[in-house]
Amino acid sequence: MRPFRVRAFRSPVVKGLLSLVAAVLLGGCGPDSDAPPAGPGGTATPSAGSTPDGVGEPGAPEGWAPRTVTDHAGRSWTLEDPPRRILSLVPSATLLLLELGQEGRLVGRTDYDTDPRLASLPSVGGGLGPSLEVLLSLRPDLVLRFGGPTDPETPRRLDQAGIPHLALRPDHLDDVYRITTLLGEVTGQEAAAEALVGRLRGELAEVARAVEGADRPRVGILLGGDPPWVAGGETFIHEVVTVAGGENVFAADGPLYAPISVEEVLHRRPDVLLMTEGARVPEGLRRIAVLRAPSSLQSPGPDLVDAAWAVARLLHPDRVP
Repeated sequence: MRPFRVRAFRSPVVKGLLSLVAAVLLGGCGPDSDAPPAGPGGTATPSAGSTPDGVGEPGAPEGWAPRTVTDHAGRSWTLEDPPRRILSLVPSATLLLLELGQEGRLVGRTDYDTDPRLASLPSVGGGLGPSLEVLLSLRPDLVLRFGGPTDPETPRRLDQAGIPHLALRPDHLDDVYRITTLLGEVTGQEAAAEALVGRLRGELAEVARAVEGADRPRVGILLGGDPPWVAGGETFIHEVVTVAGGENVFAADGPLYAPISVEEVLHRRPDVLLMTEGARVPEGLRRIAVLRAPSSLQSPGPDLVDAAWAVARLLHPDRVP
């Protein structure tokens, strides 16, 4: 798939997604700045004295014991105590923490975190290239960030400040399950994380059963932009659309995300275009039927099940009323 320069993104939703696209696409190219150093990441001991009243958990969960966790970059951190001031730069991971009942540990958010439960938290800006001045002022004892070399300054500054940080790469559905498990380990909520992973797997299997045996329409998954970006066959978006009974016409075109010409989209002969609300349809593609999926299709978090049902309903209204 020949790459093109992206010229404009008119929707805030698309801008948020393309922050994720940049993280996972560029994260797979060139040397990885997240490569683990020669030795363990370090030992993190959050201080109860650094947590103001009303923020964070008052103590460790029952049964807590010091543990070593390893992130998607292969870097390990030993946690003597559970983190009490977590800053997540990965919106989908933030939603997973909320699903695990860990709202009280969060001390900040990004501009792309729109859940009402986070509205009162200060924003550090984007998940990539956040305001490091604001970030450090929040005194987090753990930062969750996008893995890959796209934003080398953030992990460098966190290392200088002695703040533990976990690199996350939500490329595939299995990564979503792994991140959920990791967050359960970090917060002492292993049982809740295991139950959440089981629920996500089980409900996605229900979606697949609902459309089993149905003809699969050829789907062009467009993420917005001009020229449009598409989701390749090694992405969680591709996997969700496949579960929902669609055939991704870009499945063989590279592992993650890339811009593509309107002419190439037409050459793939999609039956429908799948886009989220707010994403602009390129003028040359307006003769193709467009189905509007919820924005949760773009977030590798707990709402992917709802997105899968919504896409299945769009593609197979006779099977999923």
